[in-house]
Amino acid sequence: SHVWAQQVTFKAQVPKTVLAGKPFQLTYVLNTEGEGFQPGDFGQSITVLQGPSVSTSSNIQIINGQMSRSVQNSYI
Repeated sequence: SHVWAQQVTFKAQVPKTVLAGKPFQLTYVLNTEGEGFQPGDFGQSITVLQGPSVSTSSNIQIINGQMSRSVQNSYI
């Protein structure tokens, strides 16, 4: 059996500039499988127009007999 170990990273991505009153996209990116994600309470200062939606990508590589696997979950 194989065991994969990777450092878990969690990032929040937003545009550098956001104009008052204009919509923008906030994306949380997690590099492992997760469940039950809750984006947090933004209070009354931000109106959520849609979401969260989840996008998942997975990659498996075998190079010279060595297998590596990566997963990325994006909560938009």
